[in-house]
Amino acid sequence: SYGIGTVLFEPARSRVQVQKKGELLSSQYATPLFANGFVFGSDGREDMGGSTYRCIDPRQDQPLWEQEGFPICHTLGVDQKLLVCGIDGRIWCLEPSERKFSPKWTARLPDGVYRALPAF
Repeated sequence: SYGIGTVLFEPARSRVQVQKKGELLSSQYATPLFANGFVFGSDGREDMGGSTYRCIDPRQDQPLWEQEGFPICHTLGVDQKLLVCGIDGRIWCLEPSERKFSPKWTARLPDGVYRALPAF
């Protein structure tokens, strides 16, 4: 976020190459996750009052789907699924699908703000 936009890196031996830059995903502090050839993550800023959760296709430079009204979310890869943890304590378990947002299950942590990166 903060006007930087999206930068896609690719490991190249002992260095990293910048592959693409753009505005597909602008995440304030939550790291997106690359899974099954697509990128999943929060787009937006907590301090600006809104964010969405997106799936983007980095090859075509376009979002494939977007869920409105989402908190900033951290995304973890667990057993070939996405564990999406909102800073408001909501949790979603997703298949990493480019077709749609379709949670397998949801849960809720006790009331609070969960900005720290989760661990599994």
